[in-house]
Amino acid sequence: VRCDSGNFDIEMTYKRTVVRGNEAMIDFTLTNISGKEIKIDMDDERNRAYDDEGNCYPSHHFKFDVANTGSKGCILPPDTPVKLRCIIKDIDEYATVFTRMELSYFMNCYNYFTTAALQKMSIKNIEFTRD
Repeated sequence: VRCDSGNFDIEMTYKRTVVRGNEAMIDFTLTNISGKEIKIDMDDERNRAYDDEGNCYPSHHFKFDVANTGSKGCILPPDTPVKLRCIIKDIDEYATVFTRMELSYFMNCYNYFTTAALQKMSIKNIEFTRD
């Protein structure tokens, strides 16, 4: 699995994928290496995934949970891994790989009152098996 956080201040690491029925839960960790707090919020409108069966899953298939908070955003403290869970619903029954995922997020650095910059994460070749 190849991960690109879309920003030099955040390291992104793939952890696992669990598929139950037609829903996939994909876990990553995000580590802020900037030395200062960063606030991120996952975007609701610019996400998509593609599978090995040729299907595209646009944003309405996605749900996010950052740091097990039940929320789509949080503050990333410096040098502390924080879990990002991406849930994709209604996946094809024959799919076994997400060949590409593009996730968008808003990032505020150092001052949470400034305008957030849109960033894009890119992940390739997430293989999975089913229960």
